[in-house]
Amino acid sequence: MAEVLVNDFDKIFNLLKKAQRPLILIGNGVYISQAVPVFRDLIDQCQLPCVSSLPALGALPSDHPLSFSFVGHTGEFFANLALFYSDLLLALGVRLDLRQTGSEIKDFKTNKKVVRVDIDKGELDFSRIEGDINIQMDLKEFLSRFSEYLKGKKESFSYQNWLAKIKGWEKELNSSRFYQGKALNMYQVIKAVDDITKNRQVVVSSGVGTHQQLVARCFSFDYPRRIWLTSAGHGTMGFDIPVNIGAMLESKPNTLGIVFVGDGSFQMNTQELATIEEYRLPIKIFVLDNSRLGIVSQFQKLNWKRDPSTGNKHNPSFSAIAKAYGLKGYDISSSEKIVPILKEVFADDSPALVHCKVDYNEDVLPMLMGGQKLNEMYPFEEVPL
Repeated sequence: MAEVLVNDFDKIFNLLKKAQRPLILIGNGVYISQAVPVFRDLIDQCQLPCVSSLPALGALPSDHPLSFSFVGHTGEFFANLALFYSDLLLALGVRLDLRQTGSEIKDFKTNKKVVRVDIDKGELDFSRIEGDINIQMDLKEFLSRFSEYLKGKKESFSYQNWLAKIKGWEKELNSSRFYQGKALNMYQVIKAVDDITKNRQVVVSSGVGTHQQLVARCFSFDYPRRIWLTSAGHGTMGFDIPVNIGAMLESKPNTLGIVFVGDGSFQMNTQELATIEEYRLPIKIFVLDNSRLGIVSQFQKLNWKRDPSTGNKHNPSFSAIAKAYGLKGYDISSSEKIVPILKEVFADDSPALVHCKVDYNEDVLPMLMGGQKLNEMYPFEEVPL
C-alpha cells in the first residue's frame, strides 16, 4: 500500500508541476473525515484555487483568496468555468454527480487530468467522470500523507495567470448582478444577515429551493466558526428548523442559530417552534416568503411560461404564528426596513422569527440547464477560455 501510494504521489506531483490551470474540487468528504485543518494546510502549500460542492462550503473560508464558491447546477458561473477549463482537477471527497458536472459531460475531460480521492470504491469505479488516478482512501489520511510528501520535495507552486483569469470571471459574472433591484429580495436579506453577524459564531441551516441556493452563494462560511447545514442533494424540505435545533442543543456557548427557510419548507415543520421556545434556543428564523415553490416554479415558467401548481400561494402571517408559540415575531416588506429590524432582532439572543415578504419573480440565476456544458450557464452565452 505504501509503495503504491508513493507512486501515485509522484504522479500527482509531476502533474502539478506541468499544470497551467490546476483546481481542487472539495466535497463533503472533508467534513465526514474531519480533515478541514489538514486540507487548509495543503491549500497553503500548493497555492491551488479551490471550488466546493454545495455541502462542503466553509471547508475553506469564503473570504480566502483561493476560495471560489461552489459549482454545479446552481453554483456560481465563475466556479463552473474554473472547473470546466482546468487542466488538472483534484476531486477530493466529492462524487462528481450530475448536479456538479451538468448533464452534458462530453467535453468535461478535454485537455484535463482528473485525480480522484474517495473512501467509497463504488464512487470511483462507477462514476460518470473517469479518474486518471483513483485513490481509495480516507480523505484525512490522504491529505496528511500527501502534505508530508510535499514537504520533502520543497517545491513551490505558482499559478498567477490562472488565478487572475478566475478572479476576472468572478468579477464579471458574479450572480449578485441579478439581485440589485429595488424590490425586497432574498439576496438582500441574506446578505444583510451575513453582514450583521460577521463577528459571531453561527450555525446556518436552510430548507430547499431558491433560498437555499442564494444562502450558499452569498453567506460567508468558515468552519467551525460559521457552519453550513443543508440537506444538499437529498432536497429535504423541512430539514431547516429541526437540524438547527439539534445543532444548537449541542453548540458551544455564544453560538447563534440562523435558519433561512422558504414559505414552502417552513410549513413542513412549523410545530418545532414549540421546541425552540421550550428550550429558549438562540435561533433566528428568516422565512423568505415569495408565495411560490421557487425552484419548481422557475422550471415550470421556463418550460411552459406559467406555474399553475407551484405559484401564487396564499400564506398566513408567519410572524403571528411565531408569536403564538412564544417567539418574537417581525415583518419585513421593503428594503428600507431590513437594517433597522435586523438590529432589533440581533439585539439579544432570544428566539425570533422574521417574515420577509420578498419579490415573487426572483429566480436562481444563472442556472445550468439540461444539455448545457459548464461554460454556458443560462442566461449567459458560452464563455471561452
